[in-house]
Amino acid sequence: TPPTEFFRDLVQVAMQARGFEPATEETEHYLVQLLERHVRTHRNLLQAPLGVTFLEASRSSPPESIHRFQTVGDTALFLVGLFNDSLERSLVQPSYYIEIGQMAYARIADLGSRSLHALFAALAEQFRSLVGVLSEISARDLFGAERDTLRIYRRWLLTRAPADAARPRSWPRPVAA
Repeated sequence: TPPTEFFRDLVQVAMQARGFEPATEETEHYLVQLLERHVRTHRNLLQAPLGVTFLEASRSSPPESIHRFQTVGDTALFLVGLFNDSLERSLVQPSYYIEIGQMAYARIADLGSRSLHALFAALAEQFRSLVGVLSEISARDLFGAERDTLRIYRRWLLTRAPADAARPRSWPRPVAA
């Protein structure tokens, strides 16, 4: 479908720009599906705080807990990846979303079937890099070219992405008057 192709192109270009190699073949497909699900969803992403949803997932039966952990991980990844700059100005910092997202995906890997284990263990392990891929999409394709060195540095602190480290050096230097 056209939206799928659009998001696949965005993800592939961002992965290439970041020099990101997914741990599993399903990782790219998962990111495309994540973008599609969240763009089509018209509900408030944070109807309940992610910490509360995480605790509810911990107390639920396995099928329900996997769904809730996935909601936590996906929401955290989507928000911190695409809206990192906005989160920097909020009470809940991006590092919280990274930590809770990683934990949620790791819990799915522990609870799920063999096929779920491989995918979600990889998503948990590469969470920071996935944030970097979505941040690349945000900066390149959604919210315009970003030239704020401090914002790039903050994002680099979270993701340690080589593309963020190199970005300020690639900008033209001001001409001395």
